[in-house]
Parts: sequence; C-alpha cells; structure tokens
Amino acid sequence: MEIALLEGNTIRIKGKSGTLIFDPSKNIKMTADAVLFLTTSASINISKELRESSRVIINGPGEYEIGGMKIAAFKYENELLYSLIIEGADVLIAKSNVLERAHGKQKDTEILICNADAVAGPSSILSLSPRVALVYGDKSMDIIKGLGKESTSKTTKYTISADKLPAEMEIVLLG
Repeated sequence: MEIALLEGNTIRIKGKSGTLIFDPSKNIKMTADAVLFLTTSASINISKELRESSRVIINGPGEYEIGGMKIAAFKYENELLYSLIIEGADVLIAKSNVLERAHGKQKDTEILICNADAVAGPSSILSLSPRVALVYGDKSMDIIKGLGKESTSKTTKYTISADKLPAEMEIVLLG
C-alpha cells in the first residue's frame, strides 16, 4: 500500500483494492473509493470530481467495508479515529489529540498515521506498538522528538506491505 501526504493535511491511502482519501481540501481533484474525515463537524466541501467518484463519504462512527478494505470509525467528542485493515495490515489513523483521549482504548496496530495537531505524550503512540509511525502536521517534530528521535526521514509518499514491516518501530515524517 502507498500512503501519501497531498495538499494541506490530505492523506491518500492507495491499496490494490482501492483508494481512501482523508480530510481532502477542496482543491483535490482525483478519484477515490471513499472520502473520510477526521472530524465529524467537518463541512463536506470537496471537489465535484472527488464527490462523484467516491462510493461513500464517511464523517461519523461505524463499521464499513469498501473494496475489501475494512474500516471502523470511533468517535471521541467530535473527532474520529479510524482502524483499518488494508492488504492484511492493521492501520490506525487519527489526530494526536484523539490518540491522547483514546489512550488504552484501542488495540495494537502495525501502521499508525498521526496528524500532529497537538503535542501528544509518547505513551499515547507507544502503547499502540506500531511498527511504522507516520507523522504529519503542525506539531510533527514535537511528537517525533518526544519519541526520542532528533531527526527522521522526510517524505511525501511511503510504500509498505504487511510482509515487509520493520522489526523495530520506524518513525517517518510525512511532509
């Protein structure tokens, strides 16, 4: 699967069976199987192309299956945390302030995608035992430093498969 940071804080997860777009800006003009929002109060103001190509737009809690990808959305106040199974890999995507609130309430994950909207304590990330932590957003360097890394690789696109996950946690800055 390919995880990419697009314009703004838009994340695209592209797998063999489909494409998911998280928090798209209005300027994103592409196709996706599903559009998902990390905030329930987000206005669904997306491009016509993205709206028409998507099978579903998700901005609330529930369980979904789209093209073989399993999606569970959990609500914490007016924000969402998504637990995904894509190509046999467990993926969790959320804002860092939600990870703080969900601390101890979520199962371990293999791939964590964190929108660093606030400084989160390292335990909220480490308790999930991710093998890959992809961090992006305004407070990303604060979170990376909190995890004990002074520097890390920076990329806009990260490709991984379930059988090639690292043995020890890898931290990647999406930017």
